[in-house]
Amino acid sequence: MKASEILKAGLERLGPNGEHWAGGGQKNNDIYCECMTTVLNNVGEDELEALDVFKRIFSTDRLAPIWAWNDNPKRKFPEVKAKFLEAIALAENQEAANA
Repeated sequence: MKASEILKAGLERLGPNGEHWAGGGQKNNDIYCECMTTVLNNVGEDELEALDVFKRIFSTDRLAPIWAWNDNPKRKFPEVKAKFLEAIALAENQEAANA
């Protein structure tokens, strides 16, 4: 899978309203909940490229700052969705440039 496909599938897996998102200090008693990076691990076999796109969005070379951003008690799902959409656009642009 391409990075953009993994990111899209990850966003979809979190649910349209973040029903399966774990973060922002929220607790969800759902069967599964995932943060914005672990969801990518469960979508595709080559999630490293998708994680690298997130690292570029967050201007970091580590995942810890992304986890901290995701887990901020004031974080809301629309902000997470916006980061996914930003990452998807970046990945699609990179994939088009490499085609």
